[in-house]
Amino acid sequence: MVPGRVRGVNKMEQSKIKKVLKLYDTASYAAKSPVDRALWHMLKRWEDKLPEMLPDDPEWFHRAFRQVDVLPTGNEDMVVYCLLINRKMFWEIFNKVISE
Repeated sequence: MVPGRVRGVNKMEQSKIKKVLKLYDTASYAAKSPVDRALWHMLKRWEDKLPEMLPDDPEWFHRAFRQVDVLPTGNEDMVVYCLLINRKMFWEIFNKVISE
């Protein structure tokens, strides 16, 4: 599978990103982390445009925001890219869901 600009319409993948966002919403709200909440809001806002979740290359999700035009503007891509850096809570949830 070649990483694309936008996630496909694969129902399995749609359910996984929805699960990541739901779990991340609950965890980030409970942790009262403003950075995690900002990231959740950005990901939720652009849920239908997020990059593919590749089980054999989970880092692609992060790299995509620098390497392809995921969101409408480069500024928005860079905001998400920067928010994803060192977000332990997000990556733990992401890696758990992607490996299911």
